[in-house]
Amino acid sequence: MYNLPFLVDTATLGVIIFLIVIPILLLLFYMRFYNKTLKESQRDLLDADLLELFDTQPDGMLTANRVAELTGLKKSAVKIRLQSLAHQRLVHMNYSTKMKAFYRLRTPIDQREVPKLSEEPFLTVQDVLVLFKHFDLKPNLQDLVVATRLPIKVIMREMRYFQKEGIIQILYGSTDGMGTSTGTKSFVLEEPYRSNPDQFLAKEERLNLELKEVLVKESLLV
Repeated sequence: MYNLPFLVDTATLGVIIFLIVIPILLLLFYMRFYNKTLKESQRDLLDADLLELFDTQPDGMLTANRVAELTGLKKSAVKIRLQSLAHQRLVHMNYSTKMKAFYRLRTPIDQREVPKLSEEPFLTVQDVLVLFKHFDLKPNLQDLVVATRLPIKVIMREMRYFQKEGIIQILYGSTDGMGTSTGTKSFVLEEPYRSNPDQFLAKEERLNLELKEVLVKESLLV
C-alpha cells in the first residue's frame, strides 16, 4: 500500500514523457523528410523554375495540384516546395472556401538579362559583386534565386555568412517600386563596400574558400 503513490507517480511520469517524446520524434522525422525533399526535388525542379512557373499562368496563381500536373513532381513534394516559398515570403497564400491553397508571387520577376556569372555551384565573391551592381545594390531573394538558378537554402546560407563577415545586411519586409511592403528578404552592402563595392574583391580568395568549406560541411554542396 505504501508503494501505491510511487507507482501512480511513475505511471503519470511515463505518460508525460510519452506525450513529450512522441511529438518531438514526429517533428524530427518530418523535418528530416522536409529537408530531404527540398534537396532531392531540386534535380527535377529548381526553385528558379518553380518561381518562373507562376509567370506562365493566366492569373499568376498556382495550386499544388497544378504544379504537380505541369512538372511531374509528386504532390507531397510540391506541397513542401510551395511551403518553402511561403516560409521565405516569396509567395502569398490565399484559400478558397473549401480551404484549397492558391499561391502567387509577392513581387514580379525581374526580366532583365543577367550578366554572366561563374560556373561554380555557389555564389562567389565576384558573382555577388556582379549581382549587387546589376540589381542596383539592393537585390531581393527572388532576384538572386532566378539569376543564379541556385537553391534558396544555398543562397540564404551564403547571405548569412556574408552578414557574419560584416559585408552585407539582410533586410526583412522590403518594398516594391510603389513603396508597398512585400515582406520579401532583400540584401544591402555594409560600408565601406556600399560606397566602394570593389573593395569586396580584396577578400575574394579567403571568402570563396571558406564559403565552399561551409557549404560542403553542411551538405549544401557536393
